[in-house]
Amino acid sequence: MVLRDPDDEDRWLVKRVADTIGSDRVMVLGDNADRSRDSRAFGPVVPQRIVGKVWLRLKP
Repeated sequence: MVLRDPDDEDRWLVKRVADTIGSDRVMVLGDNADRSRDSRAFGPVVPQRIVGKVWLRLKP
């Protein structure tokens, strides 16, 4: 999914949903645990931060 960074509104993050906490929060995780900024750093996010779903990945 694509979401706005909770700490920087101008930055977009691509993460996967790891868990839902009730109906008002989701835990998001990145693929690289050692370098990823995700819910382990900023906590669960509200679904309103989610702006879309990733449909295609291009390799550099």
